[in-house]
Amino acid sequence: LRTGDGRAVTAVGEDGLLVLADAQDADPAAQFDLFDWDLGVLTLRSVATGRYASLRDTDQRVTADRDQPGEWDVHETFHLEPAPDGSELLRNILTRRYARLDPDTGELTMTAETPQDALRFTRVVVRDGVADAVAAARAAEVAVVVLGNDPHINGRETQDRASLNLPPTQERLLREVTAARPDTVLVVMSSYPYALDWADAHVPAIVWTSHAGQETGRALATVLHGDADACGRLPQTWYRGDDPLPHRLDYDIIKAGWTYQYHHAAPLYPFGHGLSYTTFTYDELKLATTELPQDGEITATLTVTNTGPRPGIETVQLYTRHLDARYHAPRLRLAAYRKVRLAPGQTTALDFTLPAADILAHWDVTTG
Repeated sequence: LRTGDGRAVTAVGEDGLLVLADAQDADPAAQFDLFDWDLGVLTLRSVATGRYASLRDTDQRVTADRDQPGEWDVHETFHLEPAPDGSELLRNILTRRYARLDPDTGELTMTAETPQDALRFTRVVVRDGVADAVAAARAAEVAVVVLGNDPHINGRETQDRASLNLPPTQERLLREVTAARPDTVLVVMSSYPYALDWADAHVPAIVWTSHAGQETGRALATVLHGDADACGRLPQTWYRGDDPLPHRLDYDIIKAGWTYQYHHAAPLYPFGHGLSYTTFTYDELKLATTELPQDGEITATLTVTNTGPRPGIETVQLYTRHLDARYHAPRLRLAAYRKVRLAPGQTTALDFTLPAADILAHWDVTTG
């Protein structure tokens, strides 16, 4: 980011304090990796420090000293707002104030209340991350593209997302890498579902993971390399991009048709969806009885066979639904599940013994 007089925003010192300095574009201290999280929300990571620019509450200065965005009040998110003259204004999202220069120290402070008092910047692109990714994909046998969200940015408590789509910059990255290397794996690391219609039609493999902690990288590598089966199943419904969803503030899931229990349109990936490196077949589900008292138990039995060429873990899911209900009963309801590890050709029998009151009873709001 350069001002009209040619100076660049530069991270200096151990804490990466942002100042205006006479620096070359090739100087890592003047370079920042810009991440576009959609809706105009950006983060800036200093190439020199490897850490994110963050607003300091004490003096409203900015230091590139955070490992990642965090805390309830996020200090690491910014806008680059266009100005009438073609330049851009740097604005902190938390305080809504703009960057200005402390003339005595040359430091940036997020203290300008109006655009008229703000510094104006020109963005200089030193390196295009998408172009670098495409070049790397062309030189590789398989490309792995990791997309998704930061749990502190957009789509969090008190802040709804505007759509289910991937951020446009992430969609562009995926499409260009896939065009360069069709053997691409998409890894989605997210707090919530996305509408992955294009990816579903064009990407050979898609893996989802939550923000699983320090060992996430090792776990993903183990699954992608085939050393472990991808035995997880989706805990959410992943809707299609053209699905006319209810209003996001309508919390009556029955009338609005939210969740797998009440949504009518076929989703892209249903609740409980997941694939394996092998294949499994089920025989017919059998019930121990067709009648039982309200306080009784019912036992459901089936056998599962690994019909594929390698060991695998299957997550067997048992659902119930009410036939001919007089009220809006769930279309499906997860009653129980069991994970089983089977060698190639191995068969196992599973019994599910469940209280009728837990899995078959529903409250009828019309009769009480």
